[in-house]
Amino acid sequence: MIVVGYCKYVPVETPLIPMPKAQIAIDSFGDESADREFLAKTAEVSGHNL
Repeated sequence: MIVVGYCKYVPVETPLIPMPKAQIAIDSFGDESADREFLAKTAEVSGHNL
């Protein structure tokens, strides 16, 4: 038995929209001090003060 198959490429045409910056909840850290430490490290890396 010989089987022949093919695929047809049909690109999706949608506009590329930048994703918003992710927001991290305090609950994911367990306590507020860990959240503040994360925000401080993030600010150092990005060069912004929070």
